[in-house]
Amino acid sequence: MKKKVALLGAALLGISMLSGCNSYSTKLPDYSEYVTLGNYSNLEYIPMDTTVTDEDVDAELDYFVEELATEEPITDRGAEIGDNINIDYVGSVDGVEFDGGNTQGEGTDIVLGESGYIDNFDEQLEGMKPGETKDVIVTFPDPYENNPDLAGKEAVFKTTLNTITQTVYPELTDDLVAANSECKTVDEFRAQKRTELEEDAKASAEEDKLAQLISAAAANATFNKYPEDELKTLIDDTISDMKSTASMYNLDYATYILYFYGAETEADFEAYLAESAEVYIQEKMTVCEIAKKEKIQVTDKEIEEYANQLVAEYDELEKVEDVYEYYTEADIEYMILTERVGELLAKTAVEGTTEATEEEEMQFLDENGNPIEDDAEEDTEEAADDTTEADTEAEDTTAAE
Repeated sequence: MKKKVALLGAALLGISMLSGCNSYSTKLPDYSEYVTLGNYSNLEYIPMDTTVTDEDVDAELDYFVEELATEEPITDRGAEIGDNINIDYVGSVDGVEFDGGNTQGEGTDIVLGESGYIDNFDEQLEGMKPGETKDVIVTFPDPYENNPDLAGKEAVFKTTLNTITQTVYPELTDDLVAANSECKTVDEFRAQKRTELEEDAKASAEEDKLAQLISAAAANATFNKYPEDELKTLIDDTISDMKSTASMYNLDYATYILYFYGAETEADFEAYLAESAEVYIQEKMTVCEIAKKEKIQVTDKEIEEYANQLVAEYDELEKVEDVYEYYTEADIEYMILTERVGELLAKTAVEGTTEATEEEEMQFLDENGNPIEDDAEEDTEEAADDTTEADTEAEDTTAAE
């Protein structure tokens, strides 16, 4: 199965938010005026734990079952808390409809009791059957940022319940496995998933090892100054990419960086990006200087071969031309150099004895230097599933407070 191209950014830049296309030249710059190399032999790294537990395998099997779940209609009872329902509504205050309070007959899906709609909107839908219509009476909160003109006012939403559905999960059986995978039995499928997880863990551990070694080499280097134009381009492109992603999820930029990264303000986040970009540039300059000193070079043919390899591995890339919508030849050259320099450093690397800890969460500081709580979701795909509510907040005035 091919991967998602979004992961390429993390592989290239080492941090998930610094991805996307950068307007570099087709050959990597000469960084000799910016950096003086330090020691890059016998560097220490902390091995990543590659243990695969039964719980890890069970999670893969659960995901397999969830992917095969179906939505079945419920017609013999009223709506209950926790049901998936589809509704239409028209909102009015004092008999006058207001902007954003109408689904325009297109319907909207919610989980009853989890919609985030104002007041006790959800509770008033309990017991309704498909096809029924009722007036739902609620009071807007005060203040109400989505529409200050509605703050504190009573509203009537003429609401029609279109459908009630329930998610039905199939039983994990040999027949289910045989029909939906290359395996014939659950036991065989379980063994396959364990092997895949073990291989992924080993690959991740190797990537982490090389990343640690490059980071250590950069820590030993001395940086006289930075290529300011390149830094600015990297930060600007990253912000532009993230705004595009926010738009894709129907979220404004401020909401997106708060939800996914825990940044209270754009200034907080841009300061974090500036720091992250500086670290990235330090590592990039270190890699390029080590490559030059060790006479590690990349040919045009190798760049072409690597681009073809990316096409084979990533979902969004169907042909080589697609690769260059995301990356320049210089970007690909740097990917190859990073691997080769990492492998060079690994030849003399020393395994550390300190137990590896979980990666530190991104921290934003308030004006007094105190950490701001980060409630950002780590799983983008899961968070994307929640954008129905976010869409509603952006478009409908029945949104959560």
